[in-house]
Amino acid sequence: MTATLIHSFNWALPTGQLPEKLNMEEAFGLTLQRADPLVVHPIPRLEAQVYGG
Repeated sequence: MTATLIHSFNWALPTGQLPEKLNMEEAFGLTLQRADPLVVHPIPRLEAQVYGG
């Protein structure tokens, strides 16, 4: 499932956000996770019929 999502879309940061400015701090808990959730926008890179449209 994850591989399909990664390969089916191009991923972009929200407008105005630069990769260099992402907060890469970690929050400790039962599992290691990001302190701030990563927000990205999927951009379809395949033809519409592949996605069932």
